[in-house]
Amino acid sequence: MTQRIGDAMRRGALSHGPDGEPDVDFMRVDWFRFADLPLDEATRRFGITTKSATAIAAGTTSPWGPAGISPTQLSSGRQLAQRLGVRYDSYGATP
Repeated sequence: MTQRIGDAMRRGALSHGPDGEPDVDFMRVDWFRFADLPLDEATRRFGITTKSATAIAAGTTSPWGPAGISPTQLSSGRQLAQRLGVRYDSYGATP
């Protein structure tokens, strides 16, 4: 876990704002502004680097892969879909 968190912190420190700002608070980004961008373009725009070999070897995964979401996230998604009357799809992600 320390390798994965350390690598995530490294990647965040190396990233930058979408308009060239030297720093970015990802929690404050208006993601709707970038919703139409292909993932590769958004990644480039924020300067997000690839995961390190150490983090990958430690078992890092993507949000769409097995173990990509927590049981709480899965439950929240299902509950929201039920409230909205739509089918829930985790796109393959499992706790």
